[in-house]
Amino acid sequence: MIDQIEITIVPTEEAVKQSFERITAQVSTTRAPTIRARLGDLEIWVYVATDMSPNDPYVVSESGNADKIIVIINTQHPHMGQLEGSSGVMNYFRHCIYDAIAEWQARRKQGKIDPSTIKILKDGLLRVSLTIEQHSGADEPEAAAANA
Repeated sequence: MIDQIEITIVPTEEAVKQSFERITAQVSTTRAPTIRARLGDLEIWVYVATDMSPNDPYVVSESGNADKIIVIINTQHPHMGQLEGSSGVMNYFRHCIYDAIAEWQARRKQGKIDPSTIKILKDGLLRVSLTIEQHSGADEPEAAAANA
């Protein structure tokens, strides 16, 4: 763990952006969201991806839309093996969603953002309940017909 903390090679912003865009395009265009959540006017589409690499990030979020965030949770990430029970997994999913929302909020702030700002924003989210509804896929045929 010391090596991981002390020797950190941070990829360029462009490399991270390209990697995340590739993952988002692969996942969000090939399936329906697993979970849909709403926080005020903000819609969150969560994809629980079972076909990613253990080397891919634990979570990828895309928030180019002002009122929608796409969150992709990598279930092949090594950390998933440390979670115990369904409540542990659901709590982990919530944290992934809160991370994405806090990043979305930070991107919309004016001026310079201190890295601690995201923690403060997430702290506020942890104090609010998030309503999660399982996406049944019942509206998929209607969405496909509308896009045809």
